Amino acid sequence: MAKKRAGKDKSRRDKAKARRRAAQRPRPSHPSPEGMHVFDGGMGDEPDLFLHVRDALDAGHPSVFLEMASALIQSLRPRERSPWEPEDGLDTAADPHGWQLADLIDSFIHTPVAETTALLAAFEQLGDVDEVTARRVRQTLRRRPHRLPAWLAGLGGAAVERVVEMGDDLGDDENLMLGLVVPDGDPTTLVALIDHTMGSALKDAFCVPLALDDAVAAFRDIAAGEATRDVPPRFTDIDPAVGRARLEEGLRIADMTLGMPHTETWPMVRPLLEWAISLLPAGGEVPEPREWSQAEVAAVVDGVLASSHVDALRDDPDTEALVELLVEYAAHYAGDPLRWTPVTVEILLLDWVPRKVMADRAYLEKVPAVAEAVVRFAHSERGLPAAVTSRTVTSIGTCTAEFLQAISGPRRMGPMALLEQMGALDPDEGWTDPDEGWDDWSPEQYRRERLEAQVGGAAALAALTDEPLPDEPLDVSGLAPEDADRARAVAGLTDGWCDTAWDVELRTACRRLITETQRSNPATLRRGQVQTAAAAICWLIGNANEAFARHDVRIMDLQAHLGVKASPRERALTILDTLDIPIDYTGYHLDSPAFLTSAQRRWIIRQRDELA
Repeated sequence: MAKKRAGKDKSRRDKAKARRRAAQRPRPSHPSPEGMHVFDGGMGDEPDLFLHVRDALDAGHPSVFLEMASALIQSLRPRERSPWEPEDGLDTAADPHGWQLADLIDSFIHTPVAETTALLAAFEQLGDVDEVTARRVRQTLRRRPHRLPAWLAGLGGAAVERVVEMGDDLGDDENLMLGLVVPDGDPTTLVALIDHTMGSALKDAFCVPLALDDAVAAFRDIAAGEATRDVPPRFTDIDPAVGRARLEEGLRIADMTLGMPHTETWPMVRPLLEWAISLLPAGGEVPEPREWSQAEVAAVVDGVLASSHVDALRDDPDTEALVELLVEYAAHYAGDPLRWTPVTVEILLLDWVPRKVMADRAYLEKVPAVAEAVVRFAHSERGLPAAVTSRTVTSIGTCTAEFLQAISGPRRMGPMALLEQMGALDPDEGWTDPDEGWDDWSPEQYRRERLEAQVGGAAALAALTDEPLPDEPLDVSGLAPEDADRARAVAGLTDGWCDTAWDVELRTACRRLITETQRSNPATLRRGQVQTAAAAICWLIGNANEAFARHDVRIMDLQAHLGVKASPRERALTILDTLDIPIDYTGYHLDSPAFLTSAQRRWIIRQRDELA
């Protein structure tokens, strides 16, 4: 009997040794998103991802690591697609093999190192995975010997203690601030922007590594120092359940809205925000928007017409009808007949009137003057500071030239106008009748035209190939000595970024764009700091090639690398203007395959071939 037990014990020990030896053997690499380099378990160079994980954990604040884990999760979610785009979408390196979060989790489960343990602990909370996958993650975490930071090990005990609304009397938007508390970790505040001019869609979100009260104090200080903020912000605690309902509704509206803007943190922080929202109590209701009766609207119209603000317009027989039109717009589209801001004015003049109001130019060109009278009356009734009125009236003047151009000649109305704004219809072909022109347009035609714009025309699209861009030196031939020196200085910085974060093809593309810009107008890169010029070049090439997504870096990483605080966008737009490259609803295109990497051209070729 003792021999049998001894034999069994030896068998168990042998099996345990075999398991340990198997765990120590290098495992075959799992297929991984290009650029992610999932660790192979013991062979080859350490992946950059793990360096980022350690840096984030060493940052000393939970928000840094949670933001990184959130961005990783978001990068594996299906990308927002235009309805005109084919189902397979863009071949970004984050998802060339159809990878999903569950695939990455599986790879991490088979890669038993401290960095994957940390990410799995975050994915268990933030990942929104099915129960089978969640159970595998929990079992893996129990088996792993790695010691996690106390706050990460206790992430399941996190809570959102309060929700604060930051708003003002103008009412264009509101920030909802969530006080996230993690056991044994520093508190974090999540800030979500609800934009009421976009139907109360959730437009942006980001983390502030401060407790909620400290974040509120910081926002007060920032608002006090803003020269353009004429109305002080209000900070109000709201029912957490109502906060949850409003945030969920904001996400729902955003998901239904085409062309929602992206920022440096949004939507990459979305999984983290959704997790924080899930910690709030359910059962809240979104407040119903106020419905303005016809009597209330008529009372405001009468008030405007009786005021001195329309004295100069009284003799015009169209004034009364236009006042009624504008007050109706504010009541039913801006939410309040007396709510007029620079943003609502811009929407009125550059979108709503040209798209909604069918009338001749002689009638519509009176709108700006009547709008000024309505704004002055409304602000007087609300008691807003004179500076707010001045900025709003200035916005009318700023938009007037573009408004007059929009209402001149034939134009599309209603849904057809929206399609034109989306880039689905040619804006150079005006239509007054929504039924006209539809037979001449198709989604396939739109897709082909967008592809042609990227490479410089139909012939270039037909001849497009996907050979990699060569390792090409900077070409300064024909440039004046001082312009050549400036080009070399800019290229030295773009080369450094490409060597650090991107690759040889993107380095060549940046060098080519520098040369093209200098030959078009050397003053464009000569102005300002060389770092700003380099950031703008990288911003243009990166966006044209989806390089920030493909290489898992952010624009703020580029700014930090070059020591640039301001966004590169404004300087980049100057370069586009120099090269006579237009920017529209869909963005911009550099109009030549010379600036496109092989990966970007492969995607274009695939779209082209599908349309053949």
